[in-house]
Amino acid sequence: TRLIYSRHWTGFARGLTVFIFIFQAVCILIVAQHLDWIADPFVRYACAFVAVQFGILASLVFFLIAGKHVRVRRERARGVRIRKLQSLVCDAAGRKAALHAAGKWPDEFLTVAEEALLALKGSARDRVAGLVENSAPYPGLLRRTNHRNPGRAIRAVSLLGHLENPGARAAVRRALDHRIEAVRQAA
Repeated sequence: TRLIYSRHWTGFARGLTVFIFIFQAVCILIVAQHLDWIADPFVRYACAFVAVQFGILASLVFFLIAGKHVRVRRERARGVRIRKLQSLVCDAAGRKAALHAAGKWPDEFLTVAEEALLALKGSARDRVAGLVENSAPYPGLLRRTNHRNPGRAIRAVSLLGHLENPGARAAVRRALDHRIEAVRQAA
């Protein structure tokens, strides 16, 4: 998704379209040369077109299934990391281990921290807020409120909105000047 929000996206999309068209045309020509036993050129190129389309669709299906398999495995591993972080965040004596894990798995830590900040009250909430403020991903979170990708900026604003320190409040105020309306609304 980083590419979509890049200033190079339109040029990349046009280039990709031209590349796909040329790739498909070259494949059709190559397959048509291998079908030289078909005398009629119209039928030969029609068969080549169908064969290339079938090959492209079969490869797309294969890559979609393989991608889904990889994604399921990654999500399973991410779920294990989130459960481990949840137990570390809940353990008051495990502050050092939680901070170490936050540096190792920042995205999962921020997910767990946001859920905890929403669910907890009182001293337990203050302890989690202190973990977030002392964690390795916190400085990046402060900068992310002005991120080009609105999803990342909204997530940062949402999490920082639960913290009550001046740095978090200032980062949320900076998001009020974001170029995307949704981020300004979140702030």
